[in-house]
Amino acid sequence: MRGASPLPFGLMSAVSPLIYGIVRDRTGSYDSALTVAAGLFILGALLLLCLGRYPANFEREND
Repeated sequence: MRGASPLPFGLMSAVSPLIYGIVRDRTGSYDSALTVAAGLFILGALLLLCLGRYPANFEREND
């Protein structure tokens, strides 16, 4: 998970200001972009809750 998550995070961190700017230019407001972002944050939190707990016998692979 640690190896796969930085790539999409980095890409979206680079692209999101452009998307927000386009939305602001077309609509005159950031409201719709911020509403979508808030919904995605909530969705992400709910998906994390669906993961459940670590197994009781969880051991690190590289130890």
